[in-house]
Amino acid sequence: MSLLPVEHFTHPHPIILHNDAINPKYLCEGCMTYGYGQRYHCHACTFNLHEYCGTCLKILSSFMHPDHSLVLIERDGLHERVCNICCDPIEGLSYRWCELCKFNVHPICTQLPKTLNHILHQVT
Repeated sequence: MSLLPVEHFTHPHPIILHNDAINPKYLCEGCMTYGYGQRYHCHACTFNLHEYCGTCLKILSSFMHPDHSLVLIERDGLHERVCNICCDPIEGLSYRWCELCKFNVHPICTQLPKTLNHILHQVT
């Protein structure tokens, strides 16, 4: 774990990778969804980012939307949007492409795998 401060375009102060065992739950102020455990943190003003939101790419190719690359945008305040993966409202950073596709996704939701194995759904 690096304790070197990093800069992020969403915040004016340096942030450091941090793990708070006493208060592990936090609101990511990048994508505005909750997180748990390790995150980027600003000790000057208690700003938090998911570890992924602190390092996510500006342009992303994903199996979730294979027709276009996804572009990271800050909240535009002009449109009410919903994540096409978790169906929660998007209130902060998100990936999206063209208005024609209307595909939007939280950065943290892009980290979900293409397939899951679950004990309650055994494939034989």
